[in-house]
Amino acid sequence: MHKKLTQLAAKATEKGQWQLAAAVDLALGNDTVDNHINVLGAMHEVGLLKNSFAPFAKAWREADITAFTAACLQRLIAGDADYWALAALLGISIADAAPVFTHADFELLAISRIPAFKDPELHVAALARRNAAMPETLAPLIELGWNAKTGELYDVCRWRAVILETLQGEAPQLSGQGFGSYYMRAKLPYGCWRLLAEDFKLEAAAAIPQERTLWPSA
Repeated sequence: MHKKLTQLAAKATEKGQWQLAAAVDLALGNDTVDNHINVLGAMHEVGLLKNSFAPFAKAWREADITAFTAACLQRLIAGDADYWALAALLGISIADAAPVFTHADFELLAISRIPAFKDPELHVAALARRNAAMPETLAPLIELGWNAKTGELYDVCRWRAVILETLQGEAPQLSGQGFGSYYMRAKLPYGCWRLLAEDFKLEAAAAIPQERTLWPSA
């Protein structure tokens, strides 16, 4: 792995991908989960495709996928701008990711179906920590979108907070709309978004029952 990282650092420096070069340099000097997350996230941010980061993901995630996912989640809870922690979730199975989120007191609000066009059909779970006294406030909110056939995380988002101005139903079949702040999104095969504010909605028409998806049963 040291040789692969050294080669990756050289290529990143040659192409002027300074954030990736810096992340790899840290990983070469300190072999930690956080530095693994940084390298995978930076690889996605600069536009490297899945086949490029697959060897690193296999080496770093498969030994303890639960611990790796939990480390990403803790960083997403702690920071509003940790894109690398978000992107490092891509490719993980929803069967592995879901228990980590529910164990961390994230409530499954709804699962939506995103029809296929060019990309695979996605099922997207909206998860948030909610205060019973303010159920319209979702902070933070994380969306996990997976390939409906394989379960692989394909499209993931993180919001600092979402305020629902309308609210219908109950979790895990909640619907409503409102607005959110500090939005980040990472998508396979590539795609990186950061927005200060954006509209948010959970459409009842797009909802799909949990039992008809690959979301693991309790």
